[in-house]
Amino acid sequence: MDEPLSNLDAKLRNEMRAHLKDLQKRLGVTTVYVTHDQLEAMTLGHRIAIMNNGVLQQVGTPVEIYRAPINQFVARFIGSPTMNMLTGSLLEESGSLYLQADSIKIKLPASTAASLKAKNLKQVTLGVRPERLYVKPQSEQNLALPISVIENIGPEFLVYSFHKQGQTVVRTPDEPTSDSLSLVLDPEHLHLFDEQGNRIAG
Repeated sequence: MDEPLSNLDAKLRNEMRAHLKDLQKRLGVTTVYVTHDQLEAMTLGHRIAIMNNGVLQQVGTPVEIYRAPINQFVARFIGSPTMNMLTGSLLEESGSLYLQADSIKIKLPASTAASLKAKNLKQVTLGVRPERLYVKPQSEQNLALPISVIENIGPEFLVYSFHKQGQTVVRTPDEPTSDSLSLVLDPEHLHLFDEQGNRIAG
């Protein structure tokens, strides 16, 4: 199938996506489905092959690709809102390793720091998905960012912060009551990429 739902409106596209998945399940027929819509790929595919300019980037299950994208292209393509990215230099202070990007300074987990030190990297890009940033009470260890835009999408809020490094998006169940965010990053769900945009393992 070559983008069969691309010309439908959003409501009908959602309905037909569910019908297509049900039909494929009942028939048990192996189906190749081509789409530029990452949501269709994630919801319909048992295995996904992601291509960029005709070059295969990664093959895996939706969960594998979402949780462990092989490079920045895949990380940005899968997920909505897209993965937050922050490029900076590595800075060691008092035995801890930090990512420094202008005024933004993030302490990296000890396990991650050990891996980066072993690779002798000077600059990396940190990736974290919007749902893996948590709003917490203000602390020196937290990431503090100004709030630029709040989108109410029903069961939750998307909070945008525009800064020198681009933008950061946070998915949160509660509407912020101040004009800034105090954020904690989930250390188990951080993604690191080298200067070529490839995933840094370990």
